[in-house]
Amino acid sequence: MKVTWRHVPLLLTLLFQSSFVKAYNWTECKIRVERIRNGTLVHDSITKDNISQFLYHGPVPGLHPSFHRPDYLSLTLDGCRKICGDPIDTFEAPQALSVAATWVFPLAILFSLPWESLHEKKVSKTLAAASNWLGSPQTALTATIFNFRGIRNCHRRVRGVGFDNWITRHYSNALYVLSVLNQFDGLETHVPFNNPRDSQPTRMLNVLIYGLFRPLSVQDESDVRHTRQLLSDLAHQLRMFRRKGVIPTLASLGTFLVAFVFSLVLTFAELGDDNTPFALSFGLLLSWLPPLVIFTIVDRNPISADRSGELISRWLFNVDAVMSWAKGDNPRQIVYQRAEDPEDTQTIDNIRWWRPQGLPEENVQVAEQPPPQLNQFELRDLGRAQVNHQARNEAQEQNHLWNHVGEFIGQGRQLKYCGLVHAVLVATDGVEFNHLGDNDLLFYARKTAINLSRRKPRSWYVVAVLSFLLVWCEIMMAFMVAFCSPTVGLGCRSLSYLLFGILSSISWFIHLSMEPSKCVRWILHFSNGLAIISLIGITGAQLTGVMNNCYCKSSALSMPGIGGYMDFENAAFYRDHFNSGYYWGFAAVLGGAIPLIAFLVALFWWVKCKHLWSANEKGQGNFHNNATDRLWLG
Repeated sequence: MKVTWRHVPLLLTLLFQSSFVKAYNWTECKIRVERIRNGTLVHDSITKDNISQFLYHGPVPGLHPSFHRPDYLSLTLDGCRKICGDPIDTFEAPQALSVAATWVFPLAILFSLPWESLHEKKVSKTLAAASNWLGSPQTALTATIFNFRGIRNCHRRVRGVGFDNWITRHYSNALYVLSVLNQFDGLETHVPFNNPRDSQPTRMLNVLIYGLFRPLSVQDESDVRHTRQLLSDLAHQLRMFRRKGVIPTLASLGTFLVAFVFSLVLTFAELGDDNTPFALSFGLLLSWLPPLVIFTIVDRNPISADRSGELISRWLFNVDAVMSWAKGDNPRQIVYQRAEDPEDTQTIDNIRWWRPQGLPEENVQVAEQPPPQLNQFELRDLGRAQVNHQARNEAQEQNHLWNHVGEFIGQGRQLKYCGLVHAVLVATDGVEFNHLGDNDLLFYARKTAINLSRRKPRSWYVVAVLSFLLVWCEIMMAFMVAFCSPTVGLGCRSLSYLLFGILSSISWFIHLSMEPSKCVRWILHFSNGLAIISLIGITGAQLTGVMNNCYCKSSALSMPGIGGYMDFENAAFYRDHFNSGYYWGFAAVLGGAIPLIAFLVALFWWVKCKHLWSANEKGQGNFHNNATDRLWLG
């Protein structure tokens, strides 16, 4: 019989049903032990006289002194295997579905992460992003929170000049463009040296600083007007490309968080015959996922990262053209006349604007000729009276490597430090741009290059440590519940939680100490993949109950004196006669509070900073200079 995709649902159903038909009742084993003890049963040569060697008589950590120790029936690991038969007590279907409905299905929240669009077959990028988000959440949180912290610093810088100041809108444009560019790869910004003070800015960085801060000058010069128009257009386009729908997404996520916290509390409150503390520990283990989703929602990625990167590259090309024109490398202006009216002449700034590849010759605005000969050529008007110094430039002339913008790597998509915002803000701290000239901007470009050559700032390390603690706090809360759930000790669940934490931290530690190369990043993707596999295994074990066996129930991995035995009691007994309830309650409260606090912090930051990316969809930017070419927006 040939198996096709139509048979997959049937196969999954059969596998699902077969997973639970062999459920084991530990009560039967308890009755067997009691019958052997009172002499009414002989099991596999185990009698009333020799059963003592299979019973655990040692100390029981956490048991209340008021409880009579001889009444606490427990077996050694060997006794469990010989008397109970070393069974695996898998969940029955209703119990498994209850676990899935409470803890597994809500994990669909991970689909709210900013995944790459697959319409361009970006499968490798999607897998790389998933590797970092799920395989090393502390690393992804570090990148996302630090980037949004940079946006918040941009907001503070704009607020410092006053919201009623005329320069505010241009400053807001500059810093928003900077915050977007910060999340792109392939930026050749500086030439590093052993001594950071010797670092020099590249052409890209000089052009970038000029394009961002020349529009802030109060001088009414042509290059100021051109750069203002270019910056205004780019900022408007990037704002339009920013993903929308933050409010409804946050609202739905807030509802999820409330339900999630209720699940934690109810799981703790309803511990009894049909519920175990391990469901609580599993929920706590995954409590780092809501904060990760929350911060990636407020730190929105572009709808089309490729289009945004292309516009930034074209903008850099045009800013460079304005810089060259302002320095007087070519004739400042060109006079031309229209073929329809020879007496209608205009003077146009002689700037080599960006032109699309393969522009047909009939669309050329002006051929490159000396001004006296312009009356011999017909101007092909494209709707605006503008001139290009060399409209028929080849694609390789326009797309120099210096202005190339690489892939979008924000929100932890790649293990790479994105510190352009921090470097620029530190270099320009306290600077008044009103009367700065070209040489002044070059000076601040060099200061930025020096900052980029230095170690990561202290603020990045603070964010990294906080992200690490956030993830590990949830992991340790899950570990504490599993470790302190009798039998007290290191068992299968608690060890698997530690294993996930250790594997997911490898990338974080490497990224903390160095900037990983491409080869190292592949190795880290492998460790992240192992972390994801361990997480999938934990989820499967929680869903099926395969850890309900003698070895796992005995916490056999602990040091001598802790663990090594199992009992037959339920969670209600543990809550009433052990001090485990205190640990479970503390873990439930702290583990549930962390996602809520992260949600409130992210919401507060988003409300404060949203003016940076707010845009009128019917507008075309907040500055209009008809002399500036806008064909690059097409």
